[in-house]
Amino acid sequence: MNYQQLYVNLLKTHGTKDKPEEYSERHHILPKSLGGTDDSDNLIYVSARVHFIAHWLLYKIHNCEKTARAFYGMCDSGRKPERQITSVQYEHAKKAFSKYNHMKLPFYKNLASVSAKKQWKDNYEGMKKSNSFMFKDENHPMFMKNKTGDLHPRSKAVITPLGRFGSVRLAGKAHDLYHSVISRYCKSNEHPDFYYE
Repeated sequence: MNYQQLYVNLLKTHGTKDKPEEYSERHHILPKSLGGTDDSDNLIYVSARVHFIAHWLLYKIHNCEKTARAFYGMCDSGRKPERQITSVQYEHAKKAFSKYNHMKLPFYKNLASVSAKKQWKDNYEGMKKSNSFMFKDENHPMFMKNKTGDLHPRSKAVITPLGRFGSVRLAGKAHDLYHSVISRYCKSNEHPDFYYE
């Protein structure tokens, strides 16, 4: 399949140099990571859906770490709740990101190991004991086992039409929806009755 031609046709058909009134995103025709610039000739306005597809096609064309990371970054619905990503699209992006994950390379693994050892060199045994204590002591504030909702130190409370819930998981159970759907509702302007407390 000629992904390059598909990419060109996509931008010709759905891109515009003038900013449309409805929601749009600015796209670099030649990505900056591949030598593109911020010149107006290299920028185009596209919808969120077209932007996602454009980066998918760029990954198909170049099949490299830079385009894989950009493609996976398009799945970040936290930054851009307007994007609705399907499970199939997410799977493709995750596989691309995993394939080119730099932390799999021995050089970066070793770098992370050296960095951790430097950080804890004066009290490495103390750090190990601290972590062990954290996961065994039920009174430790970071003990996670069986903690959900308001008991979990990192959870966010959620307000929905059915009331207040300590977490998106609890709200999901009450609404008979996946917790990821509740999370998406909370980040979207289309569901004002769902929000984080």
